Amino acid sequence: MPPPRKSARTRVSSHPSKASASRTESRDRPKPSRSDAGPARRAGARPPVARGPVPVHRIEVALAHGQSDPSGRDAVSELRAAGAADAREARVVRIFFLEGRLSPRDLDRAAREVLADPVMDVFAVDRPLEGLAPAGARAVTVTRKTGVTDAEAESAKTTITALGIRVLRVKTARTFWVKGVPPPK
Repeated sequence: MPPPRKSARTRVSSHPSKASASRTESRDRPKPSRSDAGPARRAGARPPVARGPVPVHRIEVALAHGQSDPSGRDAVSELRAAGAADAREARVVRIFFLEGRLSPRDLDRAAREVLADPVMDVFAVDRPLEGLAPAGARAVTVTRKTGVTDAEAESAKTTITALGIRVLRVKTARTFWVKGVPPPK
């Protein structure tokens, strides 16, 4: 019988008790871990990515106190047409949910430069706007269903991203502060 062929991957022992225990060299050597890659490998590597849930920030935007609210007037008209004859006044707050690891400076910039009109609007970041709702008003918040196109959110995301702010996703909602509507039964 011819002697077994030696390859670069196979090691054959001439000792009779070890002849059946041939192993490949790749199994003999421990595999290097990422930390064993050496300084050349680590120098060009990306910094570690933060894990865990991505924060969602809330920016509320509304017309400043004393400004006429045309969206609020439209809401009152629609409520009356739907049978809520006692609806008298409404204020609308636009809400933007920005998903991403954003600094307070990024959030303030997005609100000032994209989401709010500097002359007509007021805004609050990660806290509710206060003092805009009529006395005795009830809040009704409306969001879009999943899968429904939100053109306002898409436009906001595109514009905020163009400023160099890395926002992953934007969603919108509206809160209607309505005066004169009785509580649900």
